[in-house]
Amino acid sequence: MARRTLCYSLTGFDVSTAVLTGLWGIDNVGSVSLNGNILSSLPNVITNNFNVLHAFSAGPGSSAFVAGLNVLSYNVENRGGPGAFRTSVQVNANPIPEPSAFALFLSAIIA
Repeated sequence: MARRTLCYSLTGFDVSTAVLTGLWGIDNVGSVSLNGNILSSLPNVITNNFNVLHAFSAGPGSSAFVAGLNVLSYNVENRGGPGAFRTSVQVNANPIPEPSAFALFLSAIIA
């Protein structure tokens, strides 16, 4: 089994607003996990696992996200013949406002 990882940091971002969406395809069997939490798994089906991209996601408030470094892992097993793997992923989160910007915002409201 081969493992591929994508690491990204949510430092400075509000983890409760984080959203991860992606597509993936493999030949033959595998799973996608975020910080050890399985988001998607594909059984031993030779053609449809690669010829069709499969969606995976983690939404706002998901306990799969952590503050700081996050690890998206793909565990893939090729059961003979040529192997294949493809993926695309997008992560979005709102930044945590800086305290100075918040004070400036409050002063504008009070004035």
